[in-house]
Amino acid sequence: YAEFDQDTLYQRKEKEVFESLISRIFEKVLEDNSASELSSLVDQLSFRYRNRSSMKPTLLAFVDDLKTKTPDIIKLANTAGEMADLPENLTDQESIDKMIMNLESFLYTCDIPKVVTIARSSSDEFDYTPINQVEEILQLVLKMLKRLWGSIDVEYDPT
Repeated sequence: YAEFDQDTLYQRKEKEVFESLISRIFEKVLEDNSASELSSLVDQLSFRYRNRSSMKPTLLAFVDDLKTKTPDIIKLANTAGEMADLPENLTDQESIDKMIMNLESFLYTCDIPKVVTIARSSSDEFDYTPINQVEEILQLVLKMLKRLWGSIDVEYDPT
């Protein structure tokens, strides 16, 4: 028997509602139901984001794109489940260090690449990585790459 505080219970309920809305959107697209039903579901889903006004057009574009896909592709996309939304994730230092060690162990088994691209999820509308952790994580990853492969050239794209 586990006890959860109210915030944890609220987060679990919100996750269930979110997953249900996503599943219903996929079902409605597959059933080729009315635009008003899909629009209502998108409204309910966009309400769950901090920046609601920018999410609604994004979600509507996502639904329009889904409508162009085959049923098999739509079903495959629906199986992504929780990957459809990534809430802000504050990660403790021990976990960050462990993830970087795991990445290093994996990269050690690979050939040395010609190019490595690192995408920072700090300025998109989803705000998955808290801004105060982005630079630290980037520097730790670059340090790990230098440790693994020696000298590396780093170019930043400010966009």
